[in-house]
Formats: sequence, C-alpha cells, structure tokens
Amino acid sequence: MSRYKKKINLFLFLIIIALLSINSPNVNAILQINILKFDTDKNYYNTDENINIEASWILNYNPIEEWAYVQIQLFDSFDQLMWCSEQNDTIGIFNKNWTIGILSLNLSFFEYSTNFSIIFYLFHMIGEEIFSSGPIATKSIQVFKKILSCSLFDYDEKLNYGEILCFQALFFNITNNKTNYPDNLLVTLKIYKQMELVYEELYNTINGLIYINISTSTFPIIGELELKLITSNDIIYFNHIFIYSLKVQKLGLNYTLNEYNKNVKYNENVTINIRFFNCSNGQIRYIEIFNISVRIFSNNILIYKNFYNSNKNGTLIILIPSEIFEENGEKSIFIDIFNNLYYNDLSIKLTIFFQNNQNDDNQDDDNQNENNLIFIFNNLILILVISIFSGAGTLFIFQRKRKINKNLFEITFKH
Repeated sequence: MSRYKKKINLFLFLIIIALLSINSPNVNAILQINILKFDTDKNYYNTDENINIEASWILNYNPIEEWAYVQIQLFDSFDQLMWCSEQNDTIGIFNKNWTIGILSLNLSFFEYSTNFSIIFYLFHMIGEEIFSSGPIATKSIQVFKKILSCSLFDYDEKLNYGEILCFQALFFNITNNKTNYPDNLLVTLKIYKQMELVYEELYNTINGLIYINISTSTFPIIGELELKLITSNDIIYFNHIFIYSLKVQKLGLNYTLNEYNKNVKYNENVTINIRFFNCSNGQIRYIEIFNISVRIFSNNILIYKNFYNSNKNGTLIILIPSEIFEENGEKSIFIDIFNNLYYNDLSIKLTIFFQNNQNDDNQDDDNQNENNLIFIFNNLILILVISIFSGAGTLFIFQRKRKINKNLFEITFKH
C-alpha cells in the first residue's frame, strides 16, 4: 500500500512540474518579438499639436542569460534624434501610449512642412554587449506650419508727402473652421523704392493685430513704393510676405501774388512779391523753396535769367532794375518751380509794360535851352543897336514886326 502511495505522489509531482513548466518562461527560449500594434492617431499634424503613439507587443527572452528591451524613437528629416521613449523590457504582452508635444521638440525648420520618422527598436544585450535588431517597424508623419492670412483696415495706397500712413493689419489662420489670431507674432514692415529699402520697423501682434502709424516724411521718397509685411521666425506659422502698393505723391503748390507793378518806367525796379503755400487736410503750410527760376523775355528774346529762394515763411521777393530793358513795350516774366523733390511743378507768367521816359525829358530840356538862347541873342542885338544910335543924338523909334517864318526889325528915323 505504501508502495502504491509513493507511485501516486511521484505521479502528482511530475504533473505539477509539467504544469509549472508550461506556465513559466522558457529559460532556454530564443529572443522573440511580435508587434501587435504600432500606430499614430493621424498622419499629418500642425506644429502646435500633439503626436499620440500607441504600441503593443509580445516580448520573450531568457532573463538569466540575456536582456532585451523595446524603445520608440523619433527622428527628423535630417536623421537627428528628437525624442525617445523609456526602455520597456517587460516579458510577455505589453501595451503603451505616448503623447509628444511637437513644440517641445524645439524644432527649427523654415520650410512649410517637415517629415518625421517614428521607429520601433528592439535592443538585445548579452553580457556587456548591446545589439540592435534594427528598426522593427517605422511610421512616417508630416508636420505643417499654419498658413496665415492678412487683412488691412483703413489702408490708403495713395498719400501726399508729409501725410500719415495709418492703418491696422490683422493676421489670422483658419483651421478646422476655427479662426486663430496669433499673439507675439513677429512682423517686419519694409518699404522699398525700386528694390531699395527705404524704411523698416518691427512689430509684435496682439490678438493678431498690429497698429501702424508712420509719417511719410520719415522716408523722404516720392513715387511708386512697395510695402511688405513679413512674418518670420515663428514655429507655428509659416513665414509669409504680404505685398501692397503704396504711392506717395508730391504736394500741391499754391501761391498768392502780394505785390506786382505792371507798369515800369526808367530808373524803377521790377518788384514782385509772391508767397508760396500748401493746403492739406484743411491746414495751410508756408513753404521754403529753393532754385526758383525767373526769366524775362522781350520780343521772345531772353534778356534776363536768375534763380531765387523763398524764405521760411514762403515769401519770394524779386527786385530787378529796369536798366535791363532797352526797348519800350511789353515784357513777359516766367517764374518756374520744376523738379522739386516734394512739390508739384508750378509755372507763373506775368506781363509788365516798360516805358523809357528818359528821351522825352531830354527833348524837353533841349527845347527849353534853344528858346533861352534865342531870347538872349535877340536882347543882345537890341542892346547893340540902341547903343549905336544913341551916340548920334538921333531918336530912334523901333518897331518890331513878325512876319511869317522870319524876324525883321524896321527902323524909322525922325529928325
């Protein structure tokens, strides 16, 4: 009986050992890996999103003689390691989820998009040497920067020189029917004249807005310009250049004629007093202008040319001596402002009449002198005759008679 019990106990012991061997790891088993799932929540991401990775596998190895673990690694398009998971060496079935914030990867790409590779690695260590089985599985994803739009408010593409360029620029992005307004977005305003940079200023958005207030006198350039709003150095939004036309026009030039003598005589000055001004936005501004051309023509022949400057009050005083005129008659005066940097061309035509009264005065003097000489001569003759006949005691009666075109003296003697 006791012998029968021993056989039964031995049989039970062998069954227990068999059961234990079935449920315990196979210490002599070869390294094995079986991936059950390896995927991301989607294939395309924006830079302000998270990458969600899910993986599950079965790992089997001999923990007495070797060590093995699974690690997930993320590489950029330049094969630079950007992120890796912990080392997972659990034997048997294992499931794990990871969430990676793309902004936490410190990306620095300037293109619109970039590619990432998520690789499932198995590492195997025997003794002190680690072996890699290489990529067991690879998942590719693409990361995009968001596209910005820009709207301008109160923008006037035509301005007069000296006026204020004042407008607002709103930057925004629409993703999944949701409008986003970026904060602290760096925006550079640049103004070009024929590819030459004439003005530059930096702004940062607040709720997508920047406020621009610039006097056109700060970039003294007239004509067709190009205004650029440039977004740059942003990891969420793609760098973009928004281009707009801008035309700065010359100012209109007006004048008042304060003094002007139309009739000029000899030894008198031609006197002209003009004041130049501009009227913009209901304000009058008097203007200092240089190189004002003054020309005078007589019978379509240029007889005088000079250049003048108005003072800071816009006043131009022209004094020209009349000695430049040789002939009587009408003279044309042209006062021209051409090719001024900031003001429109202006041409003023005036007419004066010159009368040289010097010849008339000389003629009157000659006639007067001639009459005086005749009077003196007649008196001398009379005195001479009286003297001659007075010495002879004879009484002379003189009668002076005027005949046509001659003078005669008739003398009658009475004894």
